[in-house]
Amino acid sequence: MKRIKRKLLTFILAMIYITSISFASFAADSTEHAFDWVVAAREKTEEPADEGQIKEQNTAIADAYAARTGDPEADRLWNDFIEKVSVIETDDKYALVLKPVEDTADFDADYYEKATGRSKEEYLNMTTFDKFLWYSTYILPVNAITSSDYDTYCGSVAKWNSYSVSIPYNSLMSYGTEEMAKAYRDLMEWDYEYFMNHGAVMNFMTGGTSLENKTLDVLLKEDANGNNGDPTKEEIESLVNEELGTTERTDQIVRVNSTNFINAGIIIILILAGAAIIIILYR
Repeated sequence: MKRIKRKLLTFILAMIYITSISFASFAADSTEHAFDWVVAAREKTEEPADEGQIKEQNTAIADAYAARTGDPEADRLWNDFIEKVSVIETDDKYALVLKPVEDTADFDADYYEKATGRSKEEYLNMTTFDKFLWYSTYILPVNAITSSDYDTYCGSVAKWNSYSVSIPYNSLMSYGTEEMAKAYRDLMEWDYEYFMNHGAVMNFMTGGTSLENKTLDVLLKEDANGNNGDPTKEEIESLVNEELGTTERTDQIVRVNSTNFINAGIIIILILAGAAIIIILYR
């Protein structure tokens, strides 16, 4: 009996060492104790995130979106931006940066179609991170340069920052990091200067420019100032010529009227002079 108890005690101690034990029931009388044991495996604690794996994922994302514009400064700014924001795709902590883009996807798909000449479905089938990149770095700049209120959106780099590309910047500042927001602003200010010098914005996603979309090319050529809905250069010239023609005709009428007035005046003067001579002779 002692040997059995000793083995039982050894077994229990061993189980305590390797597992957690909970009492299922306990019954006692005056002579002995009886125990029913339930052996439960020790719960695993949640392992911390593998920082090396996350870094590797972010590096892969940055490589997938590596710049290919051919302009060293543009490529540097784009790669820096991608490096800063790549974590948004893998870390739920930054979900609020992407949420507005996903919430307005149906609406923005129309702008994507106009800005790229591609289909709305292509935009809607993208990952949320892809939508964010297209929206913030291409759709918004294209909307700005083709706006009917050109001066408000493109009149200066300050207006560009305040009205053209302010939404992603503020989102990154509020729900991302200051470094993300700064990288975005640096990239967009370069894009503004590029537009001022070349009449097109850069499409960092393809490595081309807004002029690769033939529809936009036509719009921008017809309206060098970006004032959609306003008269084109040809229309303005036509209006000016028409106005000049109207003015010329008006001048001709004025000249005719003036001549007639002068002639009438001369006749009146001659009549008065003749009357005066007759009166003098009569007297």
